[in-house]
Amino acid sequence: MGGPLLARWHLDQGDQAFLAFAKLGDEGQIQRAGQAWQRAKDLDPQQPEAHARLGFLADILDNLPTAEAHWRQAARLTPENTPQGQGIRNGLANVLAQEPGQRQAALAMYDADRFYPRSALEAAMLRWETPEQMGQAQDAIAEPALDTSLAGEGASPTPWGFKENGALLLFETRAHQRCLLTTVRVTTAHLAGSPPAAPLLTGADCQGVQASVRDLLCPRLAAARANPRAPATASWLGCPKESQGRATQKGSA
Repeated sequence: MGGPLLARWHLDQGDQAFLAFAKLGDEGQIQRAGQAWQRAKDLDPQQPEAHARLGFLADILDNLPTAEAHWRQAARLTPENTPQGQGIRNGLANVLAQEPGQRQAALAMYDADRFYPRSALEAAMLRWETPEQMGQAQDAIAEPALDTSLAGEGASPTPWGFKENGALLLFETRAHQRCLLTTVRVTTAHLAGSPPAAPLLTGADCQGVQASVRDLLCPRLAAARANPRAPATASWLGCPKESQGRATQKGSA
């Protein structure tokens, strides 16, 4: 009993240190988080959460081979048809999406978990760069079950962390996660040629998170180099001029 219980304590200590890093930018805290999570893994090698956290950390530090290895081990240790299993497969797919030649493998994993909100979001955004797939992008985030899973108030049991342009963006509450889902939906509709009439980022769910939503979506639009509507959508979303310029340049390449 001692090993697993002590491993859980180290996991919690690592979580607290990591949140301090994410919110305060203290590099020493991310080192403490990594040490605590590694200790938890050493104490209980069969604990998938320890591997998942180490995979997330390696992804943030751009060590993709290590990240993939940890996420795959976490997946092997986790039953598939569970929310935990869906979250772990999402972490693995997030790594694969960054690796050369692995886009289709990542999309297949996202689509397989289309009722898991984070995977649905990623499936839609990854398709932004392919105009022929905009219908599939809209389908990925159209399920009413996604809204049901994000219903309620308060902190989410599974906070969302996104690595974007060297920064870590956190969406910790259900409201902020709903805001991101709604914004990805209307942005996808705009990219598909159907500008939505709904106001953007003005609802109660989006209070305090507007900048983080733009910080996440604007680089994704800039990377959508093959989609000719990306510059107009970036302007509509209110992306910085430099991001819109990158989107224009990439879109015409």
